[in-house]
Amino acid sequence: MSLDVVPAALLSAALDLARQGLALFPILSRLKIPFGGTHVCDAPLHQHGFKDATRDPATISSWWREHPDANIGLATGRGLDVLDPDGPVGEVSLAALIARRWPLPETCTVETSLGHRHIYFRSAGWPSTASKLGPKLDSRGAGGYVLVPPSVHPSGPVY
Repeated sequence: MSLDVVPAALLSAALDLARQGLALFPILSRLKIPFGGTHVCDAPLHQHGFKDATRDPATISSWWREHPDANIGLATGRGLDVLDPDGPVGEVSLAALIARRWPLPETCTVETSLGHRHIYFRSAGWPSTASKLGPKLDSRGAGGYVLVPPSVHPSGPVY
């Protein structure tokens, strides 16, 4: 079942996160894809995804006035890094990593869709990787991004 997100909630959440020092940018509605290089509109530049991320409330407000239902992209490696265990296989990889290396500190976790989550950490210079830490276990750090609440997952659930 898909949950509807009021567009004002997206802008409010984006502004709140920016006030906390996080760099954000708009993502195509109900997708995980940034606006592309051919996109043209009246809002400040946002065709380069995480490279255009900002903490500036005026820019963020302008983006969401132009695209009120845009998902919220968080540029990782600029305050936060994220572990992304993808479903049960990713959770097994994460458990193995914890057993081999270190316990996870207390932190925030966001359910992204049924059986999937993001685990947030203060930036520590992580790279962005895909399955290098284990099968279906990704990291998002420098040069990466994740969607944040209340973005809408392509399958329908709200983060």
